[in-house]
Amino acid sequence: AVGSVFDEIMSRDLLETMITLVGSQISAPASHSQPLLMELLFILSVLANFSTALAAQLLDLSVCHLLRQLLLSADLGPSPAKQATSPAVLLRVLCVAVSLLPAVVHVSGKYLCDEERAKLFTGSKSHHLDHLCATFLPVLLDLLAISTEPPITSTGISLALALLLAAADRHEVVRASVDPTKFSCFLA
Repeated sequence: AVGSVFDEIMSRDLLETMITLVGSQISAPASHSQPLLMELLFILSVLANFSTALAAQLLDLSVCHLLRQLLLSADLGPSPAKQATSPAVLLRVLCVAVSLLPAVVHVSGKYLCDEERAKLFTGSKSHHLDHLCATFLPVLLDLLAISTEPPITSTGISLALALLLAAADRHEVVRASVDPTKFSCFLA
């Protein structure tokens, strides 16, 4: 019901404008850009979460590339060259990624992906899942190893598990995206 309302009021042009605004905030000074960036990411995550059609449009508008740029600009470790990104912005980036993925449902003792949303990542659209895995799995394993922020840790674990479940039949993508030692530590 909510998704159909979003589908009716959101045009592709408006989504493109929002993506452009997010992109413009990546290189802006952190003190000026973070409030706007957090709000834009929040709106994108809500839209993607409630509407499969809007999630599909966001994927087609290269939101994965934009999320990767945000992660690369984040200060995830001791690197003076990176701009400090607040935990709140990082959390919103993770939320957008989780919102794009299929929901995980528990059915008859098994965890499965929501079939309708999973269709966004099959056939000619499988490159979206490849890109999300390549972007987020390596960073998530590092992030989860150093994070002291409970919301980031819990959202990061949710995203990692959702990615792994969505890519369950694409072992080569997961193998290419993660270091086996770090992955073992994550599972432990």
